[in-house]
Amino acid sequence: MRNVKRAMLLVTGAAGLVLSAACASTTPTAAPTAAPTTATSATGSTGSTGSPAAATSSPATSTKGSGGTTRCHTGDLKVSDKGDEGGGSAGHHSEFLVFENTSGSACTLEGYPGVSFVTGDSGEQVGKAFNRAPADSPSITLKAGASAHATIEIASPQAVAPEDCKVKDVRGYRVYPPDETASIFVSHPQTACSAGDYAIGTVKALATGTTD
Repeated sequence: MRNVKRAMLLVTGAAGLVLSAACASTTPTAAPTAAPTTATSATGSTGSTGSPAAATSSPATSTKGSGGTTRCHTGDLKVSDKGDEGGGSAGHHSEFLVFENTSGSACTLEGYPGVSFVTGDSGEQVGKAFNRAPADSPSITLKAGASAHATIEIASPQAVAPEDCKVKDVRGYRVYPPDETASIFVSHPQTACSAGDYAIGTVKALATGTTD
């Protein structure tokens, strides 16, 4: 009988050890702490606060004038020639190139137009482009239908020695509005100096006011 009790005690003790081991193996352990991460926006680099830095870009040439008004483009304008206005310096005469805003909304003009004589069906340039006459060039806001003008002064071929002038018939002017790469043809048949080293005229900055 004593041996039976001893055997039962041994079995009970062994079972207790097995149960203790099983409990120890199922005790959960603490999860590892993840290092903080910062997302990076595809549109810019990440700043110290974790917010994406602003991505900025600037156009090569702004199309906005003063007060946010859009600059006048070639397609917004009609250019016409007022013809011989007189008043030029000795051996020259003056004309007005009138720039009318036909776009239907306000736009701005500022500076000098590019002007040169052209001839032939292909618009071949004759002589040098007109020189700029130094002057102030304020920004001009043209309402729909309003106009500004640039005064051009042209050398009379008769006032220049033939060998220096090399007179040639021209069809009119090729005119580039300020800051534009598309031109407008303005018809005005006449004669002009074609010599490459001879400045045939000057152009003044755009201005407002009457041309009457």
